[in-house]
Amino acid sequence: ISLVLVLLILLFPFGSAKLHAAIVDVDASTLIPSASMFASPKNGAVLSGSTFDVSFYLDTRGSTANGIELNIKFPQDKLAIVKPAGERSLITVWVQPPSYSNTSGNASFSGVVPGGIKTSSGLITTITFKAIDGAIGSAQIRILESSKVLANDGVGTEMKASFAGA
Repeated sequence: ISLVLVLLILLFPFGSAKLHAAIVDVDASTLIPSASMFASPKNGAVLSGSTFDVSFYLDTRGSTANGIELNIKFPQDKLAIVKPAGERSLITVWVQPPSYSNTSGNASFSGVVPGGIKTSSGLITTITFKAIDGAIGSAQIRILESSKVLANDGVGTEMKASFAGA
């Protein structure tokens, strides 16, 4: 999608007004701020039955954000959430309390940062997982495309976001 900007240039040669227009194409996607959400650690080996933490971070890429919705998916046959956390977070006002379902293999976090935040690695939450007893193989924790970052621009513009799970 591109925006067409019409620049009107008034020229006054010889005392008469002439109206000229110049058309400039601007890519609208360059006007939308971007952000990314990522998990850490990205990978690791875990023994069956043991617990481990995965932290989820926000990078606002130089812009200021004030609304965050993090939705994750994990294989419920291999992992279970022991503690959804949320007590240590850049989110100061929870729109909804953190929620999860080990049956469905998902978790959601939604909140705001009054006044906004500009960060390269702001902690959204840390989740404690347990590797299911007897489960063998790899397990991917995905940040879903339904996750959102909203700009601190007074109208809640949805920032263009990228996601990297673990």
